[in-house]
Amino acid sequence: MGLKLAIYGASGLTGSDLLKQSLLHDGVEVVYTVGRKKLDVKASKLVQLISENNQLIDEIVIPEVDVVVCCLGTTIKKAGSQDAFREVDVNIPIRIAQRAKDNHVNTFVVQSSIGAGLGAKGFYLKSKTEMEQVVSSLGFSSTYIFRPSLLTGKRKEFRFGERAFEFFLLMFKPLLLGSAKKYRVIAASDVAKAMLKCAIDRKNGVTILESDDIQQRADADNVNH
Repeated sequence: MGLKLAIYGASGLTGSDLLKQSLLHDGVEVVYTVGRKKLDVKASKLVQLISENNQLIDEIVIPEVDVVVCCLGTTIKKAGSQDAFREVDVNIPIRIAQRAKDNHVNTFVVQSSIGAGLGAKGFYLKSKTEMEQVVSSLGFSSTYIFRPSLLTGKRKEFRFGERAFEFFLLMFKPLLLGSAKKYRVIAASDVAKAMLKCAIDRKNGVTILESDDIQQRADADNVNH
């Protein structure tokens, strides 16, 4: 039997790449996507679970799966307020993780952000840190926390500030060495590739992957397709 995988946030930058790669992977048996709208994707191993009557996506009951991946995320500007941001980036991922644990899912993978962790500064990173701490405490057999740097890829909306910062980091990428390598920009497709590898490997315990670790995992040719 192949891997049974559920993806929250499959319409986003990382989630959409993870969906594509999962559907093409021979080791994946079925992929469930959970969201508010139907995706324009068709595949024999894809099952889309859509919210009804404005149902929160973390309230949708998913069938039995091996791994749940949460790629949900927004910005304070897009969310409209700090409270709205916290709902998407902190509260919902925690509720998804709790429901997954209650349903005996063994592996949980969640996308966080570079800079999160002990000593994090500012509302955004402190919020991400809070989410990480709660998810890590739930006791999954395998927990993977991804902390990517600035993501590159085709976004649905144009973000001038991120594009400018992306250009800056690309220019100085060769100079980001040693401990600074984790600040290099990373392709969302590589984050997705590393997520899929982790979902297949399922190492016991809590594993935190900084951006350079994610890139190394993505580049390693250790998964058979």
